[in-house]
Amino acid sequence: MEVNEELTQEQATAVQGAAPIIEVRGLTKHFAVKSGPFSPVEWLRAVDGIDFSVGRDTVLALVGESGCGKSTVARLLLKLLEPTSGEILFRGKDISNIAGDELKKFRRAVQIIFQDPFASLNPRRNVFKTLSEPMKIHGLVEPDLYQARVIELLGKVGMGDVLDRFPHEFSGGQRQRICIARALAVSPELIVADEPLSALDVSIQAQILNLLQELRRESGISFVFISHDLRVVEYFSDEVGVMYLGKIVERAPAEELFRDPRHPYTDVLLASAPGLEPGAKRKAVLGGEVPSPINVPTGCSFHPRCPKKFDPCDKIVPVLGSSSGRAVACHLWNPY
Repeated sequence: MEVNEELTQEQATAVQGAAPIIEVRGLTKHFAVKSGPFSPVEWLRAVDGIDFSVGRDTVLALVGESGCGKSTVARLLLKLLEPTSGEILFRGKDISNIAGDELKKFRRAVQIIFQDPFASLNPRRNVFKTLSEPMKIHGLVEPDLYQARVIELLGKVGMGDVLDRFPHEFSGGQRQRICIARALAVSPELIVADEPLSALDVSIQAQILNLLQELRRESGISFVFISHDLRVVEYFSDEVGVMYLGKIVERAPAEELFRDPRHPYTDVLLASAPGLEPGAKRKAVLGGEVPSPINVPTGCSFHPRCPKKFDPCDKIVPVLGSSSGRAVACHLWNPY
């Protein structure tokens, strides 16, 4: 009997390890907007029904042009915004209605690194207060061990004894290292990194990216990594979701997506990325501007700008068809 119980426990652990840490199903976020005090309400479709999952020790990157909904997804994952519809499952449990102690545990398990390291740090708090506050909130460390733990965290992100210094005394890269240390202070399982490098100089970006890669190897933390820099995404991510007007139009393992992009929008993104070698296939030129998410085009939302559009594209919404670990929302790959 004892052996059977042990086997059952081992099986349960194996199943838990294989399950995604976070899963999104039909996630939607629409904002009500008015152009004037007497104008009718219109709906801005920031996120318009997306699905993805993130495994343990995995990096999912979300890429796309500004305004495609990436940052809104980040805030939905952290419960900083409530979805219009859809589900977010953390460790298999819907987090829609969690509150109290459950919400507190979720806040500990899922942390964020913001785009602007200066704006995300309290200018009136020194480094010691910034990094010890999460420990106090979650009761992770005895008070007499705060200082030792803070020094340990600073060591992990490549900084020395700067406990008494304030945010304005640091460079942008140093501030971002402090933000990373703050995220690590509660030993999270998932970090949502929302454009964590875009406010930094190129040389500093490389340092921070290498730091994140090292921390990932050491701790096994999963990431949702939001970026418009495809060079960074190619280096850091395991899987990539390409977003356009609130939808995921292509999702694939990073190596496959960069080698063989299938959606015309992905093809154009790769062709226009500086520093990449696109090759002979990637010669599409993207014209026009991103349509308003208030007035999304009929059919495929990318068709007004698509260099490969044909008859059904402006009439029929393409399904995000999936095969062999890849998913593409395009009539070229999924005949209507």
